[in-house]
Amino acid sequence: MLNSVSITRLSLVGALAFVLAAAPALAATEDGAPSRTMTVSGNGIATGKPDIATINLGVLSEAETATAALAENNQKMATLLSSLKKAGIKEKDIQTSRFDVSPRYAKNRVGSSYRENRIDGYRVSNQVHVIVRDLDRFGKILDTAVGDGANAMNGISFGFSDPEPLVDKARINAILDAKRKAALYAETAEIGLGKILTFQEQHSGTPQPRQARMKAESMSSVAIAVGESQISASVTITFELN
Repeated sequence: MLNSVSITRLSLVGALAFVLAAAPALAATEDGAPSRTMTVSGNGIATGKPDIATINLGVLSEAETATAALAENNQKMATLLSSLKKAGIKEKDIQTSRFDVSPRYAKNRVGSSYRENRIDGYRVSNQVHVIVRDLDRFGKILDTAVGDGANAMNGISFGFSDPEPLVDKARINAILDAKRKAALYAETAEIGLGKILTFQEQHSGTPQPRQARMKAESMSSVAIAVGESQISASVTITFELN
């Protein structure tokens, strides 16, 4: 059973641990004297109008035999690829992203439920990853692709052919955010903010669409919303406290 002296000692230990946890980080200087530091993180974003688009599209074919499904798919895919190239898509911007052959099962009713227990055909899927560098013709290209056999289309995204200027802007905004936070903390705690001791960049984010600012633009018979995309960056900076 704890006596009053033990309880008092435990309270003092707990109070000391709380004070040490709340205090700024201490580091030894060259002359051995402790220096106080504060480490903060900053986040920044930069937005811009995309100038390229990527999409996965292709052909899904079904037939009673795998050979027949594959032959039909190859013929339609050859027509689609030729159509894309005639539309101005360069060969380097077309890459196979998926190809598979799978059985198709018939559903037989057993009581109140259905069971897939018999193969009644085969399914062949061939998809390509396409980069469109002329967004003014994006809708027309999609319309032509559908007309020339593309019956599987997904994963439309927009980006930048040269993202570095936006990445740099996001980095600047991240640094400014970190400095703003540090100044706010220092002013509130009534301490002096010194020089930067360490600096580290966490990552630079990939372009992300901003749905709230997207404005539909009609391109041929397919309406495409280009909108804006954003790039993010994060930094961690350690400041010396005076």
